[in-house]
Amino acid sequence: MTSLSESFVASIAHSLNWAHIPCVLWGQYLLILHGVPSVVGSIDFIVPDDCPGAGLKVLSQLKSLTPCPDDKTCPSSSSNRCTPAPAVHVHVEASEFTVGLYPRADTLWFLPPLDGSLLFPKKSKLPRNTSSRQTILFSRPGDQVGDRASSRRAETKLLP
Repeated sequence: MTSLSESFVASIAHSLNWAHIPCVLWGQYLLILHGVPSVVGSIDFIVPDDCPGAGLKVLSQLKSLTPCPDDKTCPSSSSNRCTPAPAVHVHVEASEFTVGLYPRADTLWFLPPLDGSLLFPKKSKLPRNTSSRQTILFSRPGDQVGDRASSRRAETKLLP
């Protein structure tokens, strides 16, 4: 069975990056890395909106990952999930864990598009937070000013 170690997760991100697919770790495994006790059922990444298909090709070539045998009956793509299903996913060999790819617009819609600056990042060259203590209003795609959804937007103060 493949270990869900940090190096395993990093190797997946590295493979996506080598294929010129920027990615950001997301979901349950991200919480674990930040010290939040969580039950991990999947390793999820956010990718550019046009990259889930290309990302699936990359993931399918990795030795420890296998294609989903049946998307229609797989719990990872079920419409009965409590959370949105990934656009694409593969299974970690000999386990119940999956690796999922989510388009940025479906999850982190309030951030700018992911670009090449996230490929092989070096701390000194990561994109800077230009918002510096500004407030970001979160709204989902399709919200219109004055409707109920926009009046329930969450405000978050960004720290420097």
